[in-house]
Amino acid sequence: MTSSANHELSGMVPGLPEDLAECLGAVRLTQLALEAVGELESSRAEFRLPGGSEGYGFRMLLTLLAYAYARGVYSSVELAERIVADADLRYLATGDRPSPTVLRQFRRQQGRLIRAALGQILVLAMKEPAPTGWFRAESEASRRLELAMAADSYALDC
Repeated sequence: MTSSANHELSGMVPGLPEDLAECLGAVRLTQLALEAVGELESSRAEFRLPGGSEGYGFRMLLTLLAYAYARGVYSSVELAERIVADADLRYLATGDRPSPTVLRQFRRQQGRLIRAALGQILVLAMKEPAPTGWFRAESEASRRLELAMAADSYALDC
């Protein structure tokens, strides 16, 4: 199957890399993620699992997941593992190591806000020097959130 056929089947916009850091750089993408989440209104300071005693920063989780999806990391298990190895993810996690369950539950409960944050990252990225005609931010944010849901569903089914 050709690359363009893969893009058509996946819904991916031609010219847009799955990992936006390939064209923007990881540091710049990290900055865009922080800026995008900073522009969103959210009064919640903490996220806890029902019955859980350990809390996590709400904005930290929002930034972490939106950034991960912009990098093409959709699985909560993979993301939790990468936080240990990837300096940019460790920075965004602010010293925390949320479990795959925390990441998955946050995505389930805050999908709309994650989509908005990811969409804002994509809008900000469009302002960066990059190939023209990259993407439609809202549809691309939705596609990436759907990939994350599918990756977690697959991991739970195995």
